[in-house]
Amino acid sequence: MHSETPPRSTHVAVSEPLAGVLQFELNRPEKLNALDRETLLQIYELTGRAVESDVRCVLVTGAGRAFCAGADLSAFVTAEDPSTFDSYLTVMLETFSRIARARFVSIAAIQGVAFGGGLELALSCDLRVMAEDARLAVPEILLGALPGGGAIPRLLRTLPPALAKEMVLTGRQLSADEALNFGVVNHVVSVQALSAHALELAGAVASHSSGALTRAKKLFTAVVENDLESPLKTCRVEIADLMAQPQFSAEISAFLTSRQSHRSSQ
Repeated sequence: MHSETPPRSTHVAVSEPLAGVLQFELNRPEKLNALDRETLLQIYELTGRAVESDVRCVLVTGAGRAFCAGADLSAFVTAEDPSTFDSYLTVMLETFSRIARARFVSIAAIQGVAFGGGLELALSCDLRVMAEDARLAVPEILLGALPGGGAIPRLLRTLPPALAKEMVLTGRQLSADEALNFGVVNHVVSVQALSAHALELAGAVASHSSGALTRAKKLFTAVVENDLESPLKTCRVEIADLMAQPQFSAEISAFLTSRQSHRSSQ
């Protein structure tokens, strides 16, 4: 991971809307901000840069009508080397873990959908604000796969276990009201108010002592993240093996073909 060439793309737009606050905006709206390898690597690099700066809060958003629809599946259709899947999951897990363990506070502002890797990205953030019509899900089971970016251990720690298992095993979606009631998100607001509300929250966080925020994150990591290392590794190994099976590529190809046919008919 550390030896890879830093990505040079506009897949993540960076701005500083307030003093002490950086905004990372996923910038692939035509693909509902799906996470390809390049996007993940750019998030990883930007997170590292933010850690070395005086930033106190990072706000993660998505351009267009979705926060993030999950992994970019197109890269998996023609993948023949089984290590492709393990490599992708490794990059995804290291990126999300870097956000979760960063010394700054992270906030996800969720509109539209946060599915699969998109939900895993949001769960890696410290706080979450959600539009009232948005939806959360890990629909990988519908493609013969499982969520490989940390959703299983993180959902089991966030939700009642029975509900977390239902989401993973059936692809069940959570509405904004359900997400708020179960403590997955901190606030639910109207679509029109989402950006302003998330920015207000980021500003409130950034107004506090840098030393206090850094130590709070250190304690959060000690209590939560350190215990996740072994489960996350187990998930990566098992799910990479599942994704390397021929049936997975067939499922992905059929899904992408069906989606393209649906778009063409509209």
